[in-house]
Amino acid sequence: MNILSALANPAQAFAPTSDSIRSSIASELAGAENAEAKIKELREQRGDVLLGGDDKALGRLEDEIDALQRKASRHRERLTLLDVRLTEAADREHNAELDALASRAEKARAAGERLITSEYPKLAKPLVDMLRKLSALESLVQGANDTLQRNGRETVNTANIVRCWWRHQLPSRTAIANVGPWDPRHPEHADAVRSENGIWASKTTHGRRIQNVDIEVVVPGEVVNDWLEPLEKAVCLPRLRPDQAPLWGPTSAAMEHDERERVLKGLSV
Repeated sequence: MNILSALANPAQAFAPTSDSIRSSIASELAGAENAEAKIKELREQRGDVLLGGDDKALGRLEDEIDALQRKASRHRERLTLLDVRLTEAADREHNAELDALASRAEKARAAGERLITSEYPKLAKPLVDMLRKLSALESLVQGANDTLQRNGRETVNTANIVRCWWRHQLPSRTAIANVGPWDPRHPEHADAVRSENGIWASKTTHGRRIQNVDIEVVVPGEVVNDWLEPLEKAVCLPRLRPDQAPLWGPTSAAMEHDERERVLKGLSV
């Protein structure tokens, strides 16, 4: 079906796309510009024909100009209508994309619901049994740490340190820091006193000026994301309390796009 015929019969099942309408707009614009260029050319010739006194030739020329004006006018009118139809088509296509997106999301929700109601119960019991054991172990460690801390002893790391958190901290490292005598870490801090002119000096060695020194310090490890941990290697257990986080934690962020699409395709989503 011709694009202009389809636009003239909106009740037809065929709905022109925005691309096909843009193509028609380009064609109509070219037609209008060609007709207008020809009109300009003929009008420039009309003066010579008029002065030549050939009325029949002048009449034919004017008839051709009139015909081209009608043609250019119709091209321009169709351009106006096509602009409107283009807006309608673009809106229709955008809404179709949103409908498709909503439909896919709904299919994903339904598939997830089926997994929760059919697959999760099969896997939940051994996981719950393991979490109960872990909870008992964590309770013992926490109780011991309370006692150890009250008595100035070093505490024991929780087993949760091996879990896959949203972020984790790299090991601490040593570094060199330059400190002044006002800093408690300075080896002569206890002997330092600040004079009225702002100079730090020794209290016991006749006002000897105390200089800054370099000391070795422990720098806490930076906190980094661990989302790129492969799903099969990450230890991502549910929180022990349901109000702490969703059941599955951050593992989905570790999945590459292709892997995610493969999983969704297997679920017909």
